Amino acid sequence: MKKYKFGFCILHYYALEETINCIHSIKEKIKTSNYHIVIVDNHSLNGSGKVLQQKYKGDKNITVILNDKNLGFSGGNNIGFKKLKELNCDFIIMANNDILFLTNHFDDKIVEVYNQTHFAVMGPKIYNINKEATFSNNKPSIKKTKKSLKMLYISLCIAYLHLTKIILKLKSTPKRIDVKEANKEHKNAVLHGCCWIFSKEYIEKFEGIINKTFLYGEEDLLYIQCLKNKLLTLYNPTIEIQHLEDIATNMSEPNFYKKKINMYKNLIKASKVILEELKDNGYEK
Repeated sequence: MKKYKFGFCILHYYALEETINCIHSIKEKIKTSNYHIVIVDNHSLNGSGKVLQQKYKGDKNITVILNDKNLGFSGGNNIGFKKLKELNCDFIIMANNDILFLTNHFDDKIVEVYNQTHFAVMGPKIYNINKEATFSNNKPSIKKTKKSLKMLYISLCIAYLHLTKIILKLKSTPKRIDVKEANKEHKNAVLHGCCWIFSKEYIEKFEGIINKTFLYGEEDLLYIQCLKNKLLTLYNPTIEIQHLEDIATNMSEPNFYKKKINMYKNLIKASKVILEELKDNGYEK
């Protein structure tokens, strides 16, 4: 029986304790010893990347890479992805640093699901900070993206005007579906970007994820890319994680209005990229 090698790309930014807890949960829940973790520090200005480098310098299963500038979500993650691909990993798990792995022997479950489905990218069942299971399969379209762009421009103007109450009302939340649906397997799904599990079906074709955005939009872009290449994206609830949500963002930019303005600017840029990808790939609606 083949002994699969598992790679983990953990994108670190500011939140030291969360990254350490994430690494601990991997070590606690994985069964195999044939794994490697790459922590990519995306130029945290609080020195936490160097702390991680020192902490794990004697661990043969962990590499810490310090980026000399913030490359954004896709750029930072791709540094780790390429390193793990060089190490000939059969599966690469790309995860935010505010993730806790909950399922015992989750590596065995990944192999089991892969042998049944031959997925290219799999997404796990995600519990939010309130321990609620959430799932959204909101597939991109030109019509929806154009509508979203209009709302984002309005939201950006509101943020510049410091209209707090309106901004809070505009706060986006993941679409929740009932527990019955959250416990089902969904094929060709749009997968939440906090944790992706890539198999050889994807790893052999690409050097990472599409790197055309700094932040946001990566989920839709991955979905479009896989659909174009006839690769299966799979939501599977047998692997469970908890997502603590936005801790690093809140630490790096505590100013409410600056954070919102940066968010809307990045969302606008990402939406424009998604529109172009949809048009280039023959979507007309």
